[in-house]
Amino acid sequence: ELLYSLIDSILLELNDRFGDENILLLASVSAVHPNNQKFLDIEELKPLASHLTIDINQLDNELNVVKHFIREKRTTMNTIKDLLTELAPVNEAFPATTSLLRGALCLPVSSTTCERSFSRMKLIKAYCRNSTGGERLSDLTVLAVERLSTLIWKKQLICLNAFMYETIRPKIVHTAIKYLIGQELYKDEGIVISNAWIKEYLNERENFIVNDEDKKLNVNENRGEVFDDDDDWNELDDKPISPGAILKYC
Repeated sequence: ELLYSLIDSILLELNDRFGDENILLLASVSAVHPNNQKFLDIEELKPLASHLTIDINQLDNELNVVKHFIREKRTTMNTIKDLLTELAPVNEAFPATTSLLRGALCLPVSSTTCERSFSRMKLIKAYCRNSTGGERLSDLTVLAVERLSTLIWKKQLICLNAFMYETIRPKIVHTAIKYLIGQELYKDEGIVISNAWIKEYLNERENFIVNDEDKKLNVNENRGEVFDDDDDWNELDDKPISPGAILKYC
């Protein structure tokens, strides 16, 4: 009885994964491969075209031209990607065919990613995290599966904002400040710079507000109240001296 139950369970899983609809779809994907005997046969490609909501008549008309276009180069093509690369310069002339090829390349990826996420989910949804919500669990699973991309993005973010973390202090302070202003970063947090810099680059003063006040610096104001001659920030020191003014981008 245990053996029969196990066999029934396996058959059910196989039928779900390799049912008639899926088999037709896989056969349709294989017809896009250059080495297939039914290469670019419109009858074989109909299930895939229907799945991707591609117009069959438009696809049929394009395939008649594509077959002649790649006839001499077909022997050098070994994958679907090679075919798509060959049509890349003229993809605007064959939009339906290009969409079909891209769909054939993307279909296996989504299934593989789903299967690969199961092992990650066991690590994420441990006993202590059994009550994790579905949305949060989905986001954590994506981060875990795409861990390499996440680490690269985090590294780029830290490098971009390095001196805000006090890990890097640029030799040319005004260049860094201008870059942050151009990128519209840290409007709310404020950009900490030295009084010496604002003294040297007076033409930049109009872009800043001092001490969170809601008015711009006025050239006619008493500069002694704004600047502190004793303040000196050496960007090359191990520990920078805390600047006396916090300037925010307007």
